Amino acid sequence: MSCRRNISGAIKIFPILVSAAFFAVLVYSLKTGSVEVSWSSIAEFFSGTDDPFSADSMILRELRMPRILAAIISGAALAVSGVILQGLLHNDLAFPGVVGVSAGGGLAGLTAILFFSATPGTVVLASFSGAIICAAV
Repeated sequence: MSCRRNISGAIKIFPILVSAAFFAVLVYSLKTGSVEVSWSSIAEFFSGTDDPFSADSMILRELRMPRILAAIISGAALAVSGVILQGLLHNDLAFPGVVGVSAGGGLAGLTAILFFSATPGTVVLASFSGAIICAAV
């Protein structure tokens, strides 16, 4: 019985630890870069009391925060697509490499490059189409 209490306690604290680690990585990625931003500038940025025309504020608002948000959104999209793929196939170990989606996309992209001298935009469309065809098969 005591083992169950320990596991249930760990389950309750796990989301808190993951959230804290996520926030720590977010703040670290805001601070580091080719131009180091001070801790006070980051605190002012989060509190909303920063000068919108200062260099640190512009770096945070125009460069680093959009990159962080793009990474979060693309990571979440990849996670959701993986869950959908595993749910549709009823296989917890399924991923695009096992199913053949990656190979189909690569083959279609390579075919477009070799035989049709495709532009980068058409290579992307050909790869996407090949992946969709392989997923449908």
